[in-house]
Amino acid sequence: MNNIHHKKNISKSVLLVGLISIAVLFPTHARSQESLDSISDENFVIASLVVAEPGNAMYSILGHCAIRMECPSEKLDYCFTLESDTSTGNILNFFSGKAIAGVFAVPSSSYIEAFQNEGRGVKQYKLNLNIKEKQLLWKNLDEEIVKPPHLRFDFLNTNCIMMSVFMIEHSLINESLDYSAVPDYMKALNGERIRHHSKHAPWSQFIYITLCGAAADQKYDIEYTLSPTCIDEVLSQTTIISDDGTSRPLLADHGQTVVSSQHLYKAASLTPRIIFSLLLIIIIIITIGEWRWKWRIIPKCVDTFLLIGQTLAGILLLYFSIGANLFGVRWNWYLIPLMPLPLFIWLMFHKKKSFHKVYLIYTIILVLFIAATPLSSQLDFDHQLIAVSMLIRCMSRFLKGKTSFNENAEK
Repeated sequence: MNNIHHKKNISKSVLLVGLISIAVLFPTHARSQESLDSISDENFVIASLVVAEPGNAMYSILGHCAIRMECPSEKLDYCFTLESDTSTGNILNFFSGKAIAGVFAVPSSSYIEAFQNEGRGVKQYKLNLNIKEKQLLWKNLDEEIVKPPHLRFDFLNTNCIMMSVFMIEHSLINESLDYSAVPDYMKALNGERIRHHSKHAPWSQFIYITLCGAAADQKYDIEYTLSPTCIDEVLSQTTIISDDGTSRPLLADHGQTVVSSQHLYKAASLTPRIIFSLLLIIIIIITIGEWRWKWRIIPKCVDTFLLIGQTLAGILLLYFSIGANLFGVRWNWYLIPLMPLPLFIWLMFHKKKSFHKVYLIYTIILVLFIAATPLSSQLDFDHQLIAVSMLIRCMSRFLKGKTSFNENAEK
């Protein structure tokens, strides 16, 4: 998802771009079918993928991809890009699963300038299509931009590079794309793909993995799980296969730098692993202090913080999984440790003398959840650091409650 800051001016030029390019490239009163068919110069139309490097905003952490169409003889040069408004309100729409995206045509100079102003590098990869396929690609893109935004934007199924690849596939004539030679991680479960695509952004990766739910354990077609960050690794290994068995690379070159990167993107130095490891260490120290030095106030404050945090995270996760359905699935493994139910149980029953047994039940649940880590691609070490911290405090609360219960029974 991206916003190139031209959205207000795009709608005014969309119809004009479509009419001009169709008039130039297809059989209308501007050009006859005979003159169109006689075009043999492969560079009459140049089709390329334009890829911007990741930005610091979460919605741009995987970069952005668009299709650039050029007709030098007619001085036409536009980037066709999938856009969804990224103002504050629409960011909320995205996370609520209601963001709608559409294909827009932007003058290439303006499109590229926007990323240049952000200090983000831009590379261009020439597509290895024949002249008829490039003309058909332009036609298909023009037909798409005259439609109002109608694509429900989500993380895995509707995104900028998916649109680009889908348009390319739809424009091949008696040919198809072959992904058999792509890296093995692209053939793995979605969870592994997401981690690879976002490995440069640990906090975004943490959020994506948290939200993806059961989709992490599924396999989607490769074109639905591509990322602009993997063009060099994946599309460079993708080939076009014709019906007669001949093949050629999808990309005609290894990419040319259009805008040099200013390397403004900075990965967080305090990663989730570091933060949650520190949390675990603090929990261990506080628990030791609770038993050895009889600390009371600090453990109580920490337990309150964990319970409130668990409840808030559980409510949000429940909404994203069941309500927003952001990744097209309705089950999320992290609803087990982050369920909001414990707070309500505590509010209703914490004065019961045997309430400490609830902590034992939840301790067992957490133990089983941690043990299940190898069974799901969604479960990982960083998240389980949180589960272990909760496990330690639940076990401590159970043992404390049991001790108090026994002492009261003896009296």
